[in-house]
Amino acid sequence: MKLTSLLLSVLLVFTCSVAYAQKDTKEAEASNRVVRKIRKTFIYAQVLPVLIKPDQAKKILPVIERGRADLRKLNLEESKALVELEKELDETLKAASEEQRLPTPEMIKKIGVTSQAFKMRRQAAYVENVNRVEQVVRDLFDEGQIKTAAMSWDPRLVTPNINIDEMTEDQRFRLWIEDILIDDITYEVLIEISKRR
Repeated sequence: MKLTSLLLSVLLVFTCSVAYAQKDTKEAEASNRVVRKIRKTFIYAQVLPVLIKPDQAKKILPVIERGRADLRKLNLEESKALVELEKELDETLKAASEEQRLPTPEMIKKIGVTSQAFKMRRQAAYVENVNRVEQVVRDLFDEGQIKTAAMSWDPRLVTPNINIDEMTEDQRFRLWIEDILIDDITYEVLIEISKRR
């Protein structure tokens, strides 16, 4: 637990530091590389105790990849929707800059509605992905793996105000899936595990 807290703290510090190191591309690349290694160390600290077998990793990877594909599709759809707003935004910004005209309530509403629609679609896709991964993982893991995943991960590291004392093992296992298993770095780790003999 102390190792996990330390790794998360270091990760947060380095993530913030990267933002300030963006001026020099080589430094930014080096910082990003180190931050990824810190994240990967953190993920290994959460995944290795669960003792995921190579054949289990091979069965988990496709369902995680499907979620990643869904996210790429959603990103593309959102990008198209944003580009469609650009002409109106340019007109609004020109009027605000040159004529000191406030953006219209309709434009502000349109931005808000678009943002809310993105948020709702992302939340729905996220929940669907977590449900899909949880179903596969519950079928693959034995009771010991589920208990280890659920009880070794402290979700307060991500959500400080959460009360874990009132949570069931099932709830904590789901949070392990949400916070750890579907992380992009975990995908890399699972690929590495799947290649073991």
